[in-house]
Amino acid sequence: MIGHFFKYDSILDKNVLIKEGIFLVIDRINKPGQSNFGGHYLINVIDPAQTISYTRCEITSDRLLELVTKDFTLMWLGDIRPSGEIPAWCFYMTQGSEVVNQLKGVLTKCLVETNTRE
Repeated sequence: MIGHFFKYDSILDKNVLIKEGIFLVIDRINKPGQSNFGGHYLINVIDPAQTISYTRCEITSDRLLELVTKDFTLMWLGDIRPSGEIPAWCFYMTQGSEVVNQLKGVLTKCLVETNTRE
């Protein structure tokens, strides 16, 4: 899906625009030495040419995600950094409610598989 990508800045206490008109994709990954039962998924934000990845964050829990369908936004948290910072991102979808509903279905599937991993 196409949209605008933001990163939360704790000093400014607001979301800062990183890039407009880029893609958010959910990628399934296989981890070496682990069963393919269940699933491992990444949120990946990439440029249209698919040459630059702005962030890659594994989906590990529904507590770290929030899809706000009425605002067409997906918000998520990354792993805590050694500095103590908890990275947070927001993606605003510019394609409307149909795409948001499709993303809701994909995220539901990902979370069910993530929660049923061995």
